[in-house]
Amino acid sequence: MEIYDYIRAWISGMPEGTIFVRERAFCRFAAETQILLRVEGIADLALWQERALKWEELAPKTVKFIVTGSGASGKNIVEGKLSEIFPHVKFQNDDESDALAVAFSYMVRNDWVPVAFRNKEQEAKKGKPIKKGGIKGEQ
Repeated sequence: MEIYDYIRAWISGMPEGTIFVRERAFCRFAAETQILLRVEGIADLALWQERALKWEELAPKTVKFIVTGSGASGKNIVEGKLSEIFPHVKFQNDDESDALAVAFSYMVRNDWVPVAFRNKEQEAKKGKPIKKGGIKGEQ
């Protein structure tokens, strides 16, 4: 219950209208992925009970593509591109750059980012609007 209580308290402290976005989990290490998916389930429950909302999700390849123009980019390339876009931001670890990449990608997908910040590949393939309740079936 400790994780649930923490997540629910965090959600309840967010202003109304807050959008909750996360990168969709993927399986690289089975045991660790199972634990993370349990926490995702707890977060799903807390968000639903607190706000009757679902998380918006972006696939890791989608995030990489939106930030760099390639869905196969490594973390260092994603972080480098984010540092070009946001030169004042200094990342302490991969988690910080991952979080900004997900938030930035969500904003690009919803046309909340000026065109000047987008790359040509993003504009050419942007097409699909984000689906409410998450982007299901995206690779």
